[in-house]
Amino acid sequence: MKRYFIDDETPWEELGGGIKRKIMTWTDNLMMVLVHFDKGAIGTPHKHDIHDQIAYVAAGSFEVVIEGEKHILKA
Repeated sequence: MKRYFIDDETPWEELGGGIKRKIMTWTDNLMMVLVHFDKGAIGTPHKHDIHDQIAYVAAGSFEVVIEGEKHILKA
């Protein structure tokens, strides 16, 4: 686990397709990631077997599908 997340000291990791992330911290049960999507960018469907991940939309809106249920999250 990373004890502190310092934004200015953590570089963006480019994931391609207009998506980048900064891994903020993690445990065996939970992962916290800062993710930026350019307008219109689409993420790759995936699942988290090792740990859970929580999403918070800070700006704009984001369409997500979890277990077949589609929902639009907004800031």
